[in-house]
Amino acid sequence: MTPFPGGFDRFPQRPPSEVEWEDLLLRLEIAPRALALAVEDAGGRGASLLPELKTAVLSDEWLGQAIEALSEGRPLARGGDFLLQLPNEHDVGKRYLGAFASRRARNFAMLQRRGINVWDWRADVDGEPVSMYQLVSAVVDADGERLARVRQAGREG
Repeated sequence: MTPFPGGFDRFPQRPPSEVEWEDLLLRLEIAPRALALAVEDAGGRGASLLPELKTAVLSDEWLGQAIEALSEGRPLARGGDFLLQLPNEHDVGKRYLGAFASRRARNFAMLQRRGINVWDWRADVDGEPVSMYQLVSAVVDADGERLARVRQAGREG
């Protein structure tokens, strides 16, 4: 489980229309709430879910850097060293969920306020040309996979 999405070429360079872009942004926006509900549904299995929650935070920390790099056309790498600031919360799982929600809200706002102009942003990620639509699609796809693993862990509990 890597926190940094890949396989960008699985997605088209641009969305077919504004509707698909808006749908993608909506899925990007609601992911923290969906993850929090899945963790809650998993009950007392919080410690076993911590790697998934940490991965979510790292992924969105990287996403913020990736959005900035693509907006400037700068190349970037999948990965890096991150110093994570976590909310002051007794429950470690809630700390990660809070940090994920905060980063995702910031990243969502960065994209939403720029409208469809972001469709033209491109940069090399590990030498692979990637558009903003491909980047966000890969992140949303990884969100879905993470959510499925958390739900599965809750069922196996």
